[in-house]
Amino acid sequence: MFEMMHEKELEAELLRKISGDRAKSLAAELSRFWYRVPGSREERLAAERIADEMRNIGLQVTIEEFDAISWEHHQAKLTLHNGSTRSFDVEFMPYSPPAEEEGSKGRIIPLRFGFPAEYVSLGDDRIIPIVDFNYDAGAHLIELAAAKSGKNIAALGIISHLERGFRIEAVPMLTKPIPFPVFSIKKEDGAEIRKLCSGNKVTGVLTGKSRIIRDAKSETVIGRMKGALGDKQRIIVSAHHDGWFAGANDNLSSVACILEVARALSESGLKRSIDFISFGSEEGGCEGYQYYLWGSRQFVRTHSMEMKDISCILNCELAGAANTQTLIIDCTPDLVSFFEVIVEEAREALIEDGKPPEFGIAVPTSSQADQLNFSLAGVPSSLFAWAWYDEYHSDLDAPDILRPSLLSKFSKLLLISAYRFSSSDKLPLSLTRYARILRMGHSGLTSHIMGDLFKETVPGLEHLKRVSGELLSFDRAFSALEAFSMAAADLERKLALADDSSVDSLNSKLLGACNILNRALCRTGGLMGEDPMFPGYLEYIEELRRIKESRDKISGMAGSDIPPEILCEFVPINEPEVSFREFELHNIIASLSSKLERVRALLQAELDRITNTMEEAERYLKG
Repeated sequence: MFEMMHEKELEAELLRKISGDRAKSLAAELSRFWYRVPGSREERLAAERIADEMRNIGLQVTIEEFDAISWEHHQAKLTLHNGSTRSFDVEFMPYSPPAEEEGSKGRIIPLRFGFPAEYVSLGDDRIIPIVDFNYDAGAHLIELAAAKSGKNIAALGIISHLERGFRIEAVPMLTKPIPFPVFSIKKEDGAEIRKLCSGNKVTGVLTGKSRIIRDAKSETVIGRMKGALGDKQRIIVSAHHDGWFAGANDNLSSVACILEVARALSESGLKRSIDFISFGSEEGGCEGYQYYLWGSRQFVRTHSMEMKDISCILNCELAGAANTQTLIIDCTPDLVSFFEVIVEEAREALIEDGKPPEFGIAVPTSSQADQLNFSLAGVPSSLFAWAWYDEYHSDLDAPDILRPSLLSKFSKLLLISAYRFSSSDKLPLSLTRYARILRMGHSGLTSHIMGDLFKETVPGLEHLKRVSGELLSFDRAFSALEAFSMAAADLERKLALADDSSVDSLNSKLLGACNILNRALCRTGGLMGEDPMFPGYLEYIEELRRIKESRDKISGMAGSDIPPEILCEFVPINEPEVSFREFELHNIIASLSSKLERVRALLQAELDRITNTMEEAERYLKG
């Protein structure tokens, strides 16, 4: 009891060292390095200033340089001609190709969403489509739809959701790069352009220069706080310092918060070492991607042999501004129990303006932040972030939107988490909770993509079995899950009773099993990272059941008309005049049966892979 009180008092003393005002001041100072494109001079200057701050705190600082692709640009302008001339300042999307030397010229074509179907009726004239930004498609899909449309596109404009701000996303440099310049338009200017084009043929000319730099260097800054265990079982507390425009909240706010935590812990005498890391090149820097995370990917590759010694990563994003006071923690299943205790016990400490924040704990960890590369390497991983804010990736993401109270709450929750994890004799990871999530699923949030948009998470094997009916065999999976659950419970009992002579080896065993599970199971995906822990699994099982129902229904339809909603899948798109009755019933049934078997085999192979992983983890625990 005395020891618990002592820990609480020490924790309270550490929390008093956190200052939201100081965090805002540092973020504001760093934001003067405007447009910290990966590999740019501004990104490097920010990294050097962060390294200086780490040295002032007393950390052992290392700066790691790596190859990156950078980009530079100059002010772009869109000029419209329809009897008179109007010009609008626009902003190139990062990594956009430049406008042509004499300007990229084409007819302005306002579109609603920029979906492929909207291009079909357009002629062969050179065009500049103007599309409203929407969160469902995102800039990437709008750009890819335009690139694949086959139309003669001179440039592509995407209207921001912000009345007086640009909203940007890096243009993906895939195997076949986007061949035309892409730019952002302020919402108020977009409305004016649409008005000018209403009933009129308007020609536009985009001017502006940009350049991709392929021989750039980016930097990641590591500041180590040495603990009693040295390199073993160390933890990482991280953020990234590159960013678009001032990038005050994305992500200098988080850099400032991890340094607040480092300052508070600098004299606390930790058990486990903490590496405070500020990654470069999170927003860009590589080729052949849909999304980036290049700096952390390079770090994981460089330190691949050390991943087994990292007991967790606490990565941070968007720490100082939010539309709602909801603090999200995305994490691998081994960390869920730890964070549930943390958020419950931290509520009182985080009351700064009358009430504590709301919390959401999600499984798995997001695919759009740097901890992803660690979870793919097996490391127990988490992402801390406030839910959402309107100025994301815009020129309005400036220091004035940062709120000291949010920075303080964020830093305090991060501090409690880092301190407890680094000070605990027994690693606060739970394999039994992992097993329960695999069995029952986990209800929560994956992301607040915007506002109050929630995403459901892991469905769990029991639910998947109910959905699939008799189409898949789950017997071996549940047998493996039961054996793994028993081995996990046995290890946790041993840890609860362990003395100093055995706790280290048991901690290593616990971490090793988490590595096996995370590498195989925590594969997030999808454009916004909202996929469940079994990627696409539930969707495919629903598809499997739908195919079977369609086949069974058609099998009983001899001599009758086939419903159009079923038959439409089999009518050739280029032969709409073909009569429904001309299709042979047995051909449709055969086609459905073949598709059913292909999907079933795919799902069974995925289920077997999950089963193999659980069996491997069980053997490891017993070995």
